[in-house]
Parts: sequence; structure tokens; C-alpha cells
Amino acid sequence: SMQDMFHDQYRVSSTRVDWTDYECGIYFITICTAGKEHCFGEVEDDIEPRMVLSELGKHLEECWYDMPLHFPFVEPGPFVVMPNHMHGVVIMNDDNTATHDFTTQQSNVFGPQSRNLASVVRGLKVGVTKYARQHGIPFEWQPRYFEHIVRNQKDLNRITLYIERNVTVWAMKGEEYEESWMENAALR
Repeated sequence: SMQDMFHDQYRVSSTRVDWTDYECGIYFITICTAGKEHCFGEVEDDIEPRMVLSELGKHLEECWYDMPLHFPFVEPGPFVVMPNHMHGVVIMNDDNTATHDFTTQQSNVFGPQSRNLASVVRGLKVGVTKYARQHGIPFEWQPRYFEHIVRNQKDLNRITLYIERNVTVWAMKGEEYEESWMENAALR
């Protein structure tokens, strides 16, 4: 399908993100469902492991790519939806490029980058929760999220690879394997 083509193309280009192009900050985030419930679909391992998205999983993916509509300074980077969590790289560009009416309440999204990130994550979470409510899908997010500041190109490459291999690792080692690295990530 057209969507698969887009994602394949996106996956390839995502590894070519050039660290030096970004002034402000790059963050690797992980957001989990409450109780690790499989709300976003399942990993199926027939010919090769693949993530089959539920309706809510598809909506989360849409919300991810739509982030710049709500936060013009945000660029969605490499990203994966898993059965009970998502991983993604949020690229924060210089706020000054965003044309905004500062008289509105919107202006509170500007300021320190980490506060911006919190607003972006909140926006993403709200988008998915609202959709679930409107469509009678039982759903809750885990209240907090994991964040890691991407420090250099090597770090970015490592994280991109991790995101791209996530489905395969889940299929091979199971979801418990994922828990271990999270303990080393900052919880916000």
C-alpha cells in the first residue's frame, strides 16, 4: 500500500538524519500504555516479524506525523509503535522559526526545550486518549514517560537502529527484554 511505501521510504531516510543540522535538541522518548496493555496492536511473526497496528495504533502513528501541525518547531524523527508502547525521536528546531501569536495561551509551549518536550508529549498523549474516548476504546497511558537527550551522531545512529530493530527484538526475545534498558532512562 501507499502507506507502507511511505514508511519504508521514511525508515531509510531516517537513518540519514544529520546531527549537525539541528540547533536546539533531539530527544528519544518512550511512552507506555497503563499496565502494559496491548492497545496498539500485536507483533506477528510469520515470514518475518511485523507490527500489525490496531485502530488506536494507527491513530497514534497519525498523531506522531501530525505533531508539526500543532508544534511547528517539532520534526518527527525515527519512530515505532509497539503493542504497549511507542519509541520516537523528537527533533526540536529553533523556536524562532515558528510564527506564533504570543498573545494566545499557546505561547507557553516556548521556553526551555525540556518544557517544550513535555508539552509535545502531552499533546501526543491527549490526541490518542481523545480518539479512544470518542470511539469507545478502553485506553489509558502510563502517567509518565521516558526521555533520553540524544547527544551526538553516534547516539542518534544507535537509537535509530534500536527503533528499526524493535519489532524483531520483541519477536525474538519477548517484551520483557524491553524493560531492562528503560531502567537506565530518565523518567519524566
